[in-house]
Amino acid sequence: MKAKDGMQKIFFYLFLSLLLLGFSNSTAQDTLILGVHPYLPQKELIQRFTPLAKFLSKKTGVNFVVKVGNSYAEHIKNIGLNKIDVAYISPAEYVKLTRDYGYQRIIGTIEVNGKPYFKGKIIALKSSPIFSIKDLIGKTCAFVQKGSTVGFVVPAAMLANEGIRLESLKYYNFVGTHENAVYAVLTGDYDAAAVKDEVYFRYKNKGLKIIDSTPPIPEHLFLAKRTMNRKLYKKIKAAFFSLNNSKEGLAILKNIQPEITGIRRTNDKNYDSLRKLIETFSTYER
Repeated sequence: MKAKDGMQKIFFYLFLSLLLLGFSNSTAQDTLILGVHPYLPQKELIQRFTPLAKFLSKKTGVNFVVKVGNSYAEHIKNIGLNKIDVAYISPAEYVKLTRDYGYQRIIGTIEVNGKPYFKGKIIALKSSPIFSIKDLIGKTCAFVQKGSTVGFVVPAAMLANEGIRLESLKYYNFVGTHENAVYAVLTGDYDAAAVKDEVYFRYKNKGLKIIDSTPPIPEHLFLAKRTMNRKLYKKIKAAFFSLNNSKEGLAILKNIQPEITGIRRTNDKNYDSLRKLIETFSTYER
């Protein structure tokens, strides 16, 4: 009789453990993270991406919250370690992510003014004697962050293609965001800066000029966590592409960036040209 009671207790505790484990997993899935790299101030990015998070919550039945990384490097690491469920990531970050962590699950890429690529600008004050990349030798330059595509990686490669090492600059620094890079030039703290088109055009009438433009670069991507179950992945991907089909959806995309006109399909091979460009200089950390 005692043996029977003992077996009943074992089955009861086993059942209770499985129940609690299931509850724990369910709770962990109650909120998913929509992660964004810190290319603009945190408060502004939360405002830009919150409508998307609410839309995804409505379409999938799972709550999404926006989380902005403290740095580009942290954002890459958290995606690689599967700590972010859906990620918005810059092209250069994506290249480094796949190099360090392997295959990633692509949801899609943004389309800006009907095109799946973008450019950046190297800028200076209109009154500046800088007119070309070669004029940057001996001058100061503000970059965004080491992982920023047009805020550092591609401009540094452009300098390398001209035979200019970063050490040839008087000095350079990473100022955190594209807006900070613009302010660094406007205040006279730096002679030049590398920024994304969107931010340059916002401030161009403040007395700025273009020194050079980057080549076309494949656009930013949305990724899904590699360990996400396929059913949820397909539901999230369908939700993203449904943004193209309504005024509400397009308004959500334009809240992220006014020039966004839709979500497009893309694949890893589309970023091979950027991989080759990044290989032209050695300052991008391996």
